[in-house]
Amino acid sequence: MRLGTHILIDCKLCNVENNERLEELVTKLVERCELTELSRVRHEFSPQGYTVVALLSESHVSCHTWPEKSAACIDIFTCGPVLDVICVKNTIEECIGGTSNLKVEIRGGNGDELPPWPRRRWREKIYCRM
Repeated sequence: MRLGTHILIDCKLCNVENNERLEELVTKLVERCELTELSRVRHEFSPQGYTVVALLSESHVSCHTWPEKSAACIDIFTCGPVLDVICVKNTIEECIGGTSNLKVEIRGGNGDELPPWPRRRWREKIYCRM
């Protein structure tokens, strides 16, 4: 039994000034990946930026934007159907333009096949730059 698929995507040079585009993106990702949305929360940051998270019966879709950098990060996890990353990429580029780069794709195995926990020490700092 597969535990799930988790993908993280960085988007650059994208049009994220309009929050409605991000809402449309989440809606289309849910529909095209044949997922089941249960609820959605959103937050608009001041002076700019927007986050939307769709809670799915299969897990979640989250999108975070940095309009000042024309950037967005998208996180999708599903324990349901295997995600078609080409469909995800095309949907992102259709809705917000720019270029999207798959950063991580993790396909879980069964509970007996989980990868070993990273040996990184908790006190180490991990930096994320756009």
